[in-house]
Amino acid sequence: MKTSQKVALALDIIPYLANHGGITRREAAAHFGISPHELTSILKIAVCCGIPGYYGGDLIDIDIWGENIYVYTAQGLEKPLRLTPAERAALILALEHVDKVPGLANHTAVRSVLVKLTGHPSSSTESVNTAAPTGGIPGATETLSIAITDRRVLTLDYLSGTGELTRGRRVLPYRLIIRKGFAYLIAWSLDARELRQFRLDRIVQLRPDALWEGEEPLQNADIERYCTDDDAAKEAHVTLRHDAVWLAELLGITITDSNPSTPSGVLPYFTEAWLLRTAQRYADYMVVCQPEHIEKAVVDRAMEALAR
Repeated sequence: MKTSQKVALALDIIPYLANHGGITRREAAAHFGISPHELTSILKIAVCCGIPGYYGGDLIDIDIWGENIYVYTAQGLEKPLRLTPAERAALILALEHVDKVPGLANHTAVRSVLVKLTGHPSSSTESVNTAAPTGGIPGATETLSIAITDRRVLTLDYLSGTGELTRGRRVLPYRLIIRKGFAYLIAWSLDARELRQFRLDRIVQLRPDALWEGEEPLQNADIERYCTDDDAAKEAHVTLRHDAVWLAELLGITITDSNPSTPSGVLPYFTEAWLLRTAQRYADYMVVCQPEHIEKAVVDRAMEALAR
């Protein structure tokens, strides 16, 4: 086990030991699914940690008498760590999908955790009041999952990252994903004729419409590429016009410099062809600084068009 893994596990072990004073090494190790030797190794690291100052009274104080473990000073770790809102959202969304897997023999454990996280039964227990995974519309994931399966058009009222509310956005839903700790709907915008992502906690109204009867606007490969984890994507460094911060939400740009006059950030992309098309389309609002040849290609094409 790596040292980093031991430290992470210690954050769970120390609160448990602090609340089970005198527990044996064997019992504690069995609770966390590790060996007594691994537990002892983790505790040896833990006693070297503490609050700034790192003198005797600042360190975590753990003692082992024979086979029994006592935590005298936990330095603030008496209570287990709690999930962040983003972690809670991701876990709820994943569990709701697991609960719907056909053939799952025992749903009890999944539904028990869902009740603890949301305060409501899961949608599979015939409750229509399931909490949305990110604090948005109750039952949103259930409605979206059904719409994806049935190929049903949805009408959204959506609050952008800049606080602008857009009503009546008609979309064809494709997939629910977790990206950077948030739940997103990946859908084809029937108005913009583009693939877009919508954060679930920013959907303020959701209305199912008619079944989709036209041709599919996207191939599976397009959706897979769009839904690929951002960590696998290349990164373009871009600068935005001061009144074009809405592009950050639209294209998934991570703002790294929020200078009011020229905000800049990182734009994930998978193919240079897509990046070039995007740079051309939004040339009035965004400049691609790196890769440099992309912006040069945009300028060259604009010059060619003007020369015709």
